[in-house]
Amino acid sequence: MSNLVVELNVSDLSNLIREVRTKGIWFKELELEYRKNKRLLLVRFKGSKSMKLTSSYEEMVENQLKQLETKIIMPLIQKVRSNFVVNVSVDSHGRFSFSLISLKLKMDCRKGLNMHETFKDPFRVMLPFAEYIHSVYFRGIQFNISVVEAEMTITSNDLFEAAEDPLIAPRAKGQWYNIASHIYAEAKLEYKYDVEIPCVEGELYWDNKVETIQFSLINQ
Repeated sequence: MSNLVVELNVSDLSNLIREVRTKGIWFKELELEYRKNKRLLLVRFKGSKSMKLTSSYEEMVENQLKQLETKIIMPLIQKVRSNFVVNVSVDSHGRFSFSLISLKLKMDCRKGLNMHETFKDPFRVMLPFAEYIHSVYFRGIQFNISVVEAEMTITSNDLFEAAEDPLIAPRAKGQWYNIASHIYAEAKLEYKYDVEIPCVEGELYWDNKVETIQFSLINQ
């Protein structure tokens, strides 16, 4: 098994089936990484190339890629407007597993003067998906939080619904900002900050956080 990476502009997504046909790509996993600032989509196939594909396999993959674009990729790009990574498993017939999608959302924080400004954009993007999120990462440098990343497992239907109608539960919002106040204060004391906080049923569990602590040692 090997990884084949295809770099696309967003408008080229519909032509992805051509890459599968011309390169003979048989794959068991598909990863799509979107870089918002560059409007760039990196597509990674995990499988084998130069394979002799059947017409039924190619037709199935073409159909599944169209559904992936409509149900997942374009709603994320057009509605959520975040950097993201989507992973979808694929069976031997080219059928995608839309019932179990791995999704990561990544947002830069504003360089605001207070906690609410710092987390405003990431929380706006992530809170509509709160009930599907299992981990949230807060990373910072030079005594400030710079990036928030959320990992979740979600179905294509739930993803589409959350992207199209991003509802935020007031209780979850209040609880997230309460935890964020502790994170904001901690980060002000650390040159480099890296914390993972579990999320269960939409709420962050501060007591179960996992910290990455880094030291620099010089060999003299």
